[in-house]
Amino acid sequence: MKTNDSRFHFRRQRLWHYAKLSRRSLFSGIVLMIVSVIFDLLGPYIVGYIVDSQFEQRVVNPRPELLWYLIAFYLGCVILASILRYAGSFFLHKTAHRVVQFMQKDAFAHVQRLPFRYFDRLPAGSIVSRITNDTKAVRM
Repeated sequence: MKTNDSRFHFRRQRLWHYAKLSRRSLFSGIVLMIVSVIFDLLGPYIVGYIVDSQFEQRVVNPRPELLWYLIAFYLGCVILASILRYAGSFFLHKTAHRVVQFMQKDAFAHVQRLPFRYFDRLPAGSIVSRITNDTKAVRM
């Protein structure tokens, strides 16, 4: 079990090395996703407040203008959460794409340094396929 933990730590370190190269977009994506979740969580609270303050039996004089403001605020939160979620997803996908690019570049540089006898044993398509597909599997 100890060897699996150390391998996982090593892989995480290598992946973090590539992610640090585009840390600004990674940080932006994470922050935008967190803020979108906060706005998503505001929705049920606002609906609960609308129901409690406007439609409760004990309310003698409900204020319809407050109801419209609360509904507009709720819709604004939903729209803003959607926009922030899209932007956060965009930045995280951008980070994933950059990580794959950096990994492919490093893998290609490694293949360039291999001796010729390595290429005698393997078909060229196999090498290119491994560089392309194995690095794209990281994005998943």
